[in-house]
Amino acid sequence: MTASSSNPSPYPIDYHGDGFRIYSWHTFKPNEYNPSQDIDFYLEISGKTYCGSAFYIHSIPGIMARQGKFEHPAYGRYFWASNFILLQEPTVACLVEAIEHMISDGNHELAFLEVEPDVSEEPKST
Repeated sequence: MTASSSNPSPYPIDYHGDGFRIYSWHTFKPNEYNPSQDIDFYLEISGKTYCGSAFYIHSIPGIMARQGKFEHPAYGRYFWASNFILLQEPTVACLVEAIEHMISDGNHELAFLEVEPDVSEEPKST
């Protein structure tokens, strides 16, 4: 699900779908213990760019516990994030399926923040 080998992409996730593209500096690591399992991504469609975050549904309790312990006890009692979706599985396939469905319903425009693309950023290792 990355760009072709003749034009290698610097992004760990670079999925080109029918009329849209999803790319991210991050990737899911399903075989590695990661209590947060979330990624930030960009969605390009119809000449617009949106940013969003995807969280693995089972990671939320761990995030809350960690924030409640290390940031403030109240953070352990609730969770919020802007421009995010919850995924049943921490995989690119699940992310793509969710976004394809959101595009078909037009919900991507409601769920994610429209931004100007930032082409100056360099990939960061994750």
